[in-house]
Amino acid sequence: MKNKINFPKVLTILIVFSIAFVSCEDFYKKQKSNTVVVSGQITNATGDSAWIEVYKAVGMDRITYGDKLIENGSFNIRFEIHKPQMAVFNDGNEITRMFIQPGDSLYLTLNTEEFDETIKYSGNGANENNYMAAKYMKFDDDPASPYWKLVDSLPALKYNHHFDSIKIERMNFLNEYISNNPVSNNFISFEKTNIEFEYGDNIYMFIQHHIRANNYKLDTINVPATFYTIVDSYLDYYESYKNVFDEHVPDKDLREVIYDKYISIKELLKKELPEGAKLKNLESPQNSEFSFNRIIEQYKGKVIYVDFWASWCGPCKHEMPFSLKLQEKFKDKDVVFLFFSTDKDSVAWKQMIKILQITGDHYRLNKAVRKEIDSLFNVRFIPRYVIIDKNGKVIDDKAKRPGNEEVVKKINALL
Repeated sequence: MKNKINFPKVLTILIVFSIAFVSCEDFYKKQKSNTVVVSGQITNATGDSAWIEVYKAVGMDRITYGDKLIENGSFNIRFEIHKPQMAVFNDGNEITRMFIQPGDSLYLTLNTEEFDETIKYSGNGANENNYMAAKYMKFDDDPASPYWKLVDSLPALKYNHHFDSIKIERMNFLNEYISNNPVSNNFISFEKTNIEFEYGDNIYMFIQHHIRANNYKLDTINVPATFYTIVDSYLDYYESYKNVFDEHVPDKDLREVIYDKYISIKELLKKELPEGAKLKNLESPQNSEFSFNRIIEQYKGKVIYVDFWASWCGPCKHEMPFSLKLQEKFKDKDVVFLFFSTDKDSVAWKQMIKILQITGDHYRLNKAVRKEIDSLFNVRFIPRYVIIDKNGKVIDDKAKRPGNEEVVKKINALL
């Protein structure tokens, strides 16, 4: 389950949370504790830690909480929230989405050999999160997944009808689940809103894809006028449908926060790639001959600090400011910083480089190079760092994170 970073998807999340949060004001007034506990056990753990990445009230920003695994794969993460939140559980290799509320105490078990198939929750908040896990298994719940499979194969009206039927199927699945499993009203409000706006998101992505494929010539795309009505309300929700938004979100302070976030996201996505960032997408046919060794050979004569990351990985993004400071320390020296992304979505990859302004040389890996890297370094969780000397020899295949002073000493010793 990967997060596609684009303005419409962010706006969907803003709207979903604004409506869900307004409906649950009484709920969090009644809570005696704002503490959330997520503990559990990971069988066949591939990393050494577990993380919970908690979405802030609006937007895609997250706060990350983590715990080191003990020998049997157990962990215990505690943190405080003040409202129901979307969250992501991350074992360093795969992720699953969660819905958490103040006072929840969840116990999570999974086996990494069949990650999604084995996720089970117990405790307070279990019903909501067992639904989230079951929904993924039923629908392969990456919101971009059905779009990518169908956007080229179906004409506009059939594509539209397909997502109409998906919306109905998802709503029926939710209604059947909540008829047999008690869940909070906040969760019902959140999930119903989420289902409604996923439909708009998929319609938007159809237009976006075909505009791009036709060199941004709008008049070459044969889509019904109703598509544009949906997109107009979706992209310009605040300007065009302010009265509807105000009706559903009566809290003035919350409206202002959401509007400010809306403006800031628009500005972020207007950013250019940072100066000094070079991008090479190995999924492109012209780059299909690249291998890991061929990439490294280009930088012989320089010390190489390799960062394996992805746009959806909270701990990876947390380290990026330290990486930029590390680059500044070795400015004008024979050191190069390589970023190898495992992103499946090239748009999310590029957008996150813009948003975080990550300088350095970037490679979005294809399956062949990923397989080669796995055989060399057994990369089972990210972030992961490797230091290579000027002759192309791997010095440390489990190097410290960029904020650790040991990295500075190690690189200096190789210059």
